[in-house]
This record gives sequence, C-alpha cells and structure tokens, in this order.
Amino acid sequence: MIIFMTSTATSTVPTATFTFTNPSISNLHHHHHHHHHSPLSGDHPPDHSGHGHHHVMGNSTLSTNLFFTTINLINDVISVGVISSPYYFSQGGIWITTAAFIFFGILNTYTLGLIYKLSHENGFHNFAEMCHSSLGRAGFIMSCMVIFLLNWGALVAGMQVIGMSAPVLMRDWFGDHVALRRTNLLVMTTFIFGPVSYFKSVARLSIPSLLNQFFLYLAFLLVIVKVFEAAADGVQDSGTEALHSAKPLGVLSAVGGVSYLFVCHDFGMNILRVLEDPTPRRWLIVSACTTGGLILVSGLVGICGLLFVGPGDNLLEAFHSHAPLINVARLSISLAACSGIAYNVFMPRVAITAVIQLFAPTWTVKLPGVPGNRFRRNVVHVTITTLLLASALIISIFFDKLGLTYEIIGAVAGISIGLIFPPLCVIVTSKAGVFHNRTNILSFITLIIGVCSMIGCVTSLLLP
Repeated sequence: MIIFMTSTATSTVPTATFTFTNPSISNLHHHHHHHHHSPLSGDHPPDHSGHGHHHVMGNSTLSTNLFFTTINLINDVISVGVISSPYYFSQGGIWITTAAFIFFGILNTYTLGLIYKLSHENGFHNFAEMCHSSLGRAGFIMSCMVIFLLNWGALVAGMQVIGMSAPVLMRDWFGDHVALRRTNLLVMTTFIFGPVSYFKSVARLSIPSLLNQFFLYLAFLLVIVKVFEAAADGVQDSGTEALHSAKPLGVLSAVGGVSYLFVCHDFGMNILRVLEDPTPRRWLIVSACTTGGLILVSGLVGICGLLFVGPGDNLLEAFHSHAPLINVARLSISLAACSGIAYNVFMPRVAITAVIQLFAPTWTVKLPGVPGNRFRRNVVHVTITTLLLASALIISIFFDKLGLTYEIIGAVAGISIGLIFPPLCVIVTSKAGVFHNRTNILSFITLIIGVCSMIGCVTSLLLP
C-alpha cells in the first residue's frame, strides 16, 4: 500500500521499523506513561506525500493531514479481494448482500471509533498492544494469530490470483508451453519476487508498495470499463437470478469475504497515531470515507460484474481469454500480486516473531554483546520467511478457490479484528459495568454480533 506521511523535524523520508520489546529484558524495557509496549509494535510507515503538519500523539513527531490519512486507510482496504465481489453477491442475492455490505460497513466504522477511544484513553500504539494490555498474554497471542492469518491469507490469495491470471495471459501470448503452466509460473514467481521478502525493514518495501497500488487500481479501472462494455449485451441469466432471489443462508458464507474487505483496524491504529489534530470527528470522517469508499467500489464491481459478466470468485476469469483489455488487466493484477508478496510476508513474520519473543527473547531481540545473538535472530528471520513463502506456494498450487480463501480468512481473522477484539477491549478496560453506559452497551451488542457472525459464517463454510 502507498503510505503518505510527513515530518516537520526533517525534510527526509522517515524510515519505518518494527521493534520487539519484552518487559523481562530491562535494557529493552520502555514506558509510555504507565503502559508497556507489546512485542508487536510498529514505528511509522514511509512518507511519499510532502503534505501535513506536526502534531504529537503517542510520542509521534510525524503527522498526516485528513485527506492523506483517508487515502492511506482506503489503500489498506482496497485490495485484490475486490475482484471476488461478484462471488459474494451471487451467494446471497444482490439485495440481501448489499444490505450485508452496508450493515458491516456501519459496524466496522463504529469499531474503528472504538479503537480511537482505546488509543486516546490508554495510549495504545498498535492493535496487539491494545489486546495485550486489555486481555493479557492470551489476548496478545490470539491477536497476533489473527493478524498473522489475515496477512498470510492475503499472501496465499495473491499467489492464487497469479495462478489464475498469469497462465491465461501466457497461453494467449505464447501458446500452451509446459514451462508457462500454472504450477511452474507460481514456482518462478516465488523465486523471482520472494527474495525481496527477506528484507528486515518495511522501509525498503516502499517501491514495491507503490507499484502494488498502481497496478491494482489500473486493473480495477480496466475491469470496470469492460464490465460496462459487457452491459450492452444485457443482463446475464445468473445476474437475473441474483437480482430476484434472496439467500439468507448463502449470505452467511459471504460474510467472511465481506469482513475481510472491511478490516483495517490493525493498520488503522498506526494511521491514527499520525493523524493531524486527531479529534473524534476527524477520525469519524476518515473511517466513514474509508468504509463508504469500499462499499462503493465493491458494490460497483460486484453488482455490475454479476449482472453483466457472471458469477465467479475471480471476475477476470469470467471474460474471454482473448480480450486485449482484460489481458492488460490480468497482467496488472498479476504484477500487483507479485509486488505485494514482500509486504504480505512482512506482517505475518512480525506477528510470529512477537509471539516467539514472549517465550525465547534472546532469539528475537537485539542484545549487543551477547554471543550468538545476531546469528540466532537471523536464523529465526530466515526460517520464518522461508516457511511463509513455501506454505503460500504449496497451498496456492493445490487450492485455487479465491473467493473461498477470502471467506475463510475473513470468517476467522476479519471478524475477530473488526468486530470482536475492539468491543471486548472496551468492555474489559471500562471501569463501569457492561450495561452502565451507552458505549459499553453498544460494544456488547457489537461483540455478540461479531461472535454470532463468526459462528454462522464458519458453520456455513463447513456444512454443504
């Protein structure tokens, strides 16, 4: 994703680092008022904007104005997963799935407001720290697990997109050669783009991140153009059925994919730290514009794609393989997925390393003067990175159901991050009872909705 940020202290682009701390290690022990940093803590993302003014929130000396803060968060939610939107609308029917998008958009806007409240009142710097302070070690580990699943799932989905789009493109351009078949292309992609994932600093991923967003938006633009061209041929039979049917049980499966699209709370806490003049009203504007923008884009791609092109968990595959404009879109979406590999490896690695630090800090924390410390840290880094790449490659080779992948990730990780952890942390950290004030009551209702949504979604995925 493209990150816009500025610093008034210097004119240079600030670096982005993720640090690991453990309260048991005195020389790495840090206090922010009376709160401990959790092992999963991030500094500021790289700056590409040249806009913004200085403000301090949570020890931040960087700031981003309202416009670029909104753009940053929109870039986080507008992902490759949008091309699976027609699949979600086909499962539940257009009207009921539209209602689900709006309903979950409102809920996620509300829970983004809850993380503002938690960050403002308690000084939390990131999502895992919030869960650690509110729910203890178990909460921290569980939050790291869902952050891992969300981002590792995005890595797998990206590889699936490459495996679905690149072979069609290669076959159309060069013919049906063994070397250009799906498995071989996925292996080649991993060996070509995988090495970038071994960088330890996210600051080095600025260019791949920029390319990722460029190719992603180009692909969306081309797809939307082709969808409206297809509208001249009239509504497809599958679109007519979806327009006149309502499938309440089917929409339960789609809830996972919808939740995946909306979740941005972990990244949102980092964005919140550097928002210029971070009042509740300004954060509400950022949150509402983000969820509203996602509803608009997903609705446009999903409904129009279903009506005029047809269902399918990858909208690109519904078009003819020889359509030149769609082949450019296939190339763009494949390049977007390739350039996103390094970032999608970085975040799961951070989450795993943070959990390892709890139990074996000398293997993850930099300790000058300790023999073998650097070697052990490098072993952990290389091993985790290699396992992440290898596992994503293997799964993408044998499992190519993109829409189902997003639904599984969203059902577990998306709903947990968006609808369960924020209200649960609000209730636990509140000094009042669950039903003592409006915030706690609404948080409790949101928590119940989140738990029921997860149970319903997982059940619908497991049962025929």
